[in-house]
This record gives sequence, structure tokens and C-alpha cells, in this order.
Amino acid sequence: TQDFQLDAISACVYQNDFNNGVLEWIEEKPTVTEPGDGFLHLTPLKKKAIAVADSAFAGASAGTYTFDVQFTGGVDAKNWLYITRVDKKNALEILFKVEQGRVVVKDRNQSVLAKSKGLFTFTPNTPYQVVITYNGTTVDVTVNGTAVITGFAPTRTLPTANIGGAAKNNDLLIDNVCVN
Repeated sequence: TQDFQLDAISACVYQNDFNNGVLEWIEEKPTVTEPGDGFLHLTPLKKKAIAVADSAFAGASAGTYTFDVQFTGGVDAKNWLYITRVDKKNALEILFKVEQGRVVVKDRNQSVLAKSKGLFTFTPNTPYQVVITYNGTTVDVTVNGTAVITGFAPTRTLPTANIGGAAKNNDLLIDNVCVN
């Protein structure tokens, strides 16, 4: 016999590592490609590109959303991650103002119902792990293990919806997504 310790591992309810070169995310108005380099590329056609998770994603609200991402540089570069997105006017969005080092969380339902801001310095083409946790009451956002926004309270219970990302004035590269 031998003593051992078993640690609980949270399985992803939805995961995509974008390594197979097969585009599985639905496009709304972007150039979205998955060239097989391990990234989903979101590149703006004009101002903003939006991609929403593939049809295999059943939708979620409460849970932990982990996005491994990189941002390319750019003047006035902005990137969004969505954890509950019905459409562009009904979503919880996490906005990264890359040049300004700002992170903004917005609860949006026709208009911005509530928002909160935090600071984080970003470097182009650097891997970041963004973890967004929604417990049914509040939202926390960490970037590479650093708490950036804590205790953000949406004005409503967030809808069960899709996830996604967007880019403006630069590219958003998503390496991996895990929802649990």
C-alpha cells in the first residue's frame, strides 16, 4: 500500500483549443480564421470583428470562463471577451483597452446597466490567461492570476447565453477556452 492524495480537477463543460485548423466558431461580422497554428484569429474587417462560440456550446451564465489570449498591438486597440452574449445589446462584456491598460466590465441590456473598471498593463503578442468568474451574483476578473476587477454586481441575473470575443484596431488571438 501507498498513501496518495487525489486533487479534484474541474472538467470543462465546453473547451476548444483551436489546434485542429477547423473553424468551429460562428461568424457574425468578422474575419475569423483558424489556420491550424493553435489560435482562433479575430481580425476586424472595418472597425470591429465579433465571433460567437460554436453551436456545440449549450450556453451558460454562472461558472468560470478561462480564456488564453494574446493581443497584437495597434493604435486605440480594443478587445472584448463575452461570457453571456445574446447579441451586441444584451451581454456581459469584458473590454480590454490595450494601450491604456484598462479593463472594463459592462452589463449591457439595450444600454449599459452597470460597469466597473480596473487597471492592467498589457504587452503586444504576450500570452495572457483571463479568468472570469460569475457566481450568480458577482463577477470577478483576473489576468495572469492578478485580480483586476472583484465583486462587480450586474443589475440583473445574467442570461444563459453564448460566449465570444471581438477585436477593434488589432487582432485578438484566442489560444484556448474552458468553461466550467
